[in-house]
Amino acid sequence: MSHVKEVESYLVQNLENIDLIVEQVVSFLPDSYFYLPEIREGEFVGLKKEMDYLRQKSNFSAYQGDKSVIRASKKAYERFEQKLQELADRKRKGLLEELLNESDEIKIACSLSLIMKFNLLKRMRTFY
Repeated sequence: MSHVKEVESYLVQNLENIDLIVEQVVSFLPDSYFYLPEIREGEFVGLKKEMDYLRQKSNFSAYQGDKSVIRASKKAYERFEQKLQELADRKRKGLLEELLNESDEIKIACSLSLIMKFNLLKRMRTFY
């Protein structure tokens, strides 16, 4: 059986639980799915430049082993990671709300597409 047919079969068998399937699919999406386009603009560009500057500075012989540069670099990286997580969480929540307000046909189509794109079928729960 082709992969598309397997996913279609799963969705048909569990149609009465489409809202739960949508929630599951959205929760399984990688955080990186939600990064664009924001990661290429605004605050993220500034944080990347700061991290690049600190990385270059730490590689310069006069600053090697300088704990303040190491600490600043670590803090910048942590801020960047935190902002990425906040972005992914916010956009994941928005996608879930948007999909749950759609018709069953749209929910099925989006679920099928995302399950196929991210190969999620093996992780999906079977409902009885």
